[in-house]
Amino acid sequence: MTFSYTFVKLLCDKKNKQNSEEMWDIVTNNSMFQAGLGLYGVAAGMMVVRTFGQAFKIYAQRNFLVSLETTSRDVSFQWVMTWLSRTKSLRTQHVSVMTKNMEILANDEMTAQSMLTPAPNMPHLFWHRGRPFLLHRTRPSDRIATTPGGDVIETVTLTTLGSDQSIMADVFEEAKRYAASSETQKTVLYNCAGGRWTRISEPRRRRPLTSVVLEGSRRDAILHDVNSFLDSASWYHTMGIPYRRGYLLYGPPGCGKSSLVMALAGELGMAICLVSLSNRSVDDDSLNSLLNSAPKKCIVLLEDIDRAFNAESRVTMSGLLNALDGVAAQEGRVIFMTTNYIEKLTAALIRPGRVDVRVHVKLAGKDQVREMFLRFFPGHGALADDFTKIVPENCVSMAQLQGFLFLHRESAESAVRAASTELVAAAEAESAERARNSVK
Repeated sequence: MTFSYTFVKLLCDKKNKQNSEEMWDIVTNNSMFQAGLGLYGVAAGMMVVRTFGQAFKIYAQRNFLVSLETTSRDVSFQWVMTWLSRTKSLRTQHVSVMTKNMEILANDEMTAQSMLTPAPNMPHLFWHRGRPFLLHRTRPSDRIATTPGGDVIETVTLTTLGSDQSIMADVFEEAKRYAASSETQKTVLYNCAGGRWTRISEPRRRRPLTSVVLEGSRRDAILHDVNSFLDSASWYHTMGIPYRRGYLLYGPPGCGKSSLVMALAGELGMAICLVSLSNRSVDDDSLNSLLNSAPKKCIVLLEDIDRAFNAESRVTMSGLLNALDGVAAQEGRVIFMTTNYIEKLTAALIRPGRVDVRVHVKLAGKDQVREMFLRFFPGHGALADDFTKIVPENCVSMAQLQGFLFLHRESAESAVRAASTELVAAAEAESAERARNSVK
């Protein structure tokens, strides 16, 4: 039994050794196997290199690169794109056109503001302040990455060498300052759409405060009062007084009420939020939401407040009063209300706390007539005196006077000659019309 087992084991060992030798011969002499084994080794090596490459890339990004990213959903996207379009060192053969403020005129002519920006989905290299910057502007091709308005969501990423975040902070601040400088001489306007504010795309050029001619020193007094309010936040809080200020400008139409608000906003560097209470999309809830979510550093303008409760309006008196000074009323708010007929307003609406300052914007007095004439014809003091004698006091509106002088802007003498026949007659007709409207 032992002999048989030993003999069988020797035969198996001999056969296994023979099989091993045959397998080794196949491995060493089979070119296809060797090629496959070599490819496997190459693939394994490439995988190792790729893994180490990715690890090194992540390490380099974290330690030797800084980046800045913004998307088209954010307002800073427009700042960065405008700055890039004006960066002289960024010169690329592949550009994309961005157009804004397009208007189609009545004669089918078209005006627009366009700028050339780096094309999307390709890298752009440029130098800025001695540093290399890599720009990636990504625009997805699928329709899923869109805003509710249908605009494609884009991403802009700036990358440069370094480890200090302040590098990109400086770039961002530079882009922000550049965007702000383009609107320094403009007034931003917001309109109401239901219960939210929408910015009017094209800011208006700032109107000089001196272009609004009011009686005496009222213009400067209003400016001083608004400035004093804006600088008195801590005093209001200390005294426990609601930090809000309301102004009512009343008087005949065309005397400069809305123009004064526009000029004040330009002088103070504030925006204007326009609210029409006769707008069918504005009710008590949306009005309360609008006044409590107005942008900071803005003037809320309620024009023709006397028309707020006509048949077209959905705003009630209680809703308006609650929005003006209710428990949830916004702090730091400046509201200007205008009306042609103050007698139509209730005492509750214009009481102190809701209306803190009332300004009667009258028809043109003698001093206003003379000042307006000299604005059109500087240096013609004698003719200004003659013109002032012809035009009756408190007879014409400033809009009417300005329109007349614009018509005769080529000649001061012509304006004086035509004053009695054109301006005064038209003013008398307008005065009669105002009298009829006041009776109604």
